[in-house]
Amino acid sequence: MDHLLAIKVFCRVVEAGTFSRAADLLDIPKSTVTKLVQELEAHLQLKLLHRTTRRVTVTMEGAAYYERTNKLLHELEDIESNISNEQRTPRGRLKVDMASAIANFILLPALPAFIQQYPEIQLELGVSDTNIDLLTDNVDCVIRGGELSDTSLIAKRIAELKFVTCAAPHYLQQHGTPQTPDELGA
Repeated sequence: MDHLLAIKVFCRVVEAGTFSRAADLLDIPKSTVTKLVQELEAHLQLKLLHRTTRRVTVTMEGAAYYERTNKLLHELEDIESNISNEQRTPRGRLKVDMASAIANFILLPALPAFIQQYPEIQLELGVSDTNIDLLTDNVDCVIRGGELSDTSLIAKRIAELKFVTCAAPHYLQQHGTPQTPDELGA
């Protein structure tokens, strides 16, 4: 016998008032409802329900058993609901490091919406333009551009950005138009 199922079925019979209605509510055959209640009574060595052809009434022992088991069933539902919600709601510390351009132009403008959507995440942001060691620096995630050099890490492309180098006409007249990135510092 599935003890928990038998208790749930017994509680539904008490609430519904008949085996037929309880079976309909639980979407199981009436014979299964009857069998489970009988097995529960045999297990407890108690008569929980008085049955007639027209109605079901609860015995004194059955009423006491119903009160206590119904509370337990509701507690169990609350526990399961809370655990499910905890699994669905991201929470905890998240340490992220990123390049300054990404921080300034992409992440910081989106930060208020992120905090509102995920209030239980404690976000720690690091901004650096140098490669860091995730393990040594205890960082959960980095946002970087370019190819992945460390193949032991897991990378996911989250965006494709195009960069444009611009110069004022006066600069180009004074220094000439650079042909390579190395000529920009000259």
